[in-house]
Amino acid sequence: MTCTEPMTYTPAGSPCNCVWPIQVELRLEVALYTFFPLVSELAKEISSSILLDHGQVRIMGADSVTQQQLEKTTVLINLVPRELKFGESFPLSVYKKFWHKEIPIKSSLFGDYEVLYVHYPGLPPSPPSSPGISISGSMPYSGNQSNGQIIKPLGVKIPKQAKHGAIARITIAVVVLSSFSTLVLCAVIILLLKHKLHGPLSKDCHLHPLAKPSGSKG
Repeated sequence: MTCTEPMTYTPAGSPCNCVWPIQVELRLEVALYTFFPLVSELAKEISSSILLDHGQVRIMGADSVTQQQLEKTTVLINLVPRELKFGESFPLSVYKKFWHKEIPIKSSLFGDYEVLYVHYPGLPPSPPSSPGISISGSMPYSGNQSNGQIIKPLGVKIPKQAKHGAIARITIAVVVLSSFSTLVLCAVIILLLKHKLHGPLSKDCHLHPLAKPSGSKG
């Protein structure tokens, strides 16, 4: 079964349906490459705070905020109902918990977090999370971040700075290994040449003591 965005499929163990998730976008004070290993931990912390099963919290995508802010990551989260929809009071409760920052997310792992929006049919518009940030209204998530950038599916983008650093380290290692191999090869060739030029004389070339001419006296 294929669900058209923003609809998504129900969690494992539930009847197979396309349902409307609560869509949350957060900004974490952690670099994208640092966030990747912590995806499951973030889902666990959110699910325990709003009394959902771990499988009902899906991390849908993540991206660096901007090329100038590689130390911050924008994360898109879907909260998925087990039935066709959430209970009437649940979406508003989740909305308030996020905007009042009542979701305890470990600052030691993720730093401070900022809420960019909480979307679900019937919820009020998302208020600006900080001055100068324009947050879209109560319409469902359209696939774009609030700053107009397209958020990337989880795991497809690595910051250029980190990627270029890794490539540079690999290049240096290759150059060093190549130079070392060349040096060893040259040393072996020199040793072989020395051995050939200064090695022991052959049996046909050994020296004899000077012989006296025949017929000469003592």
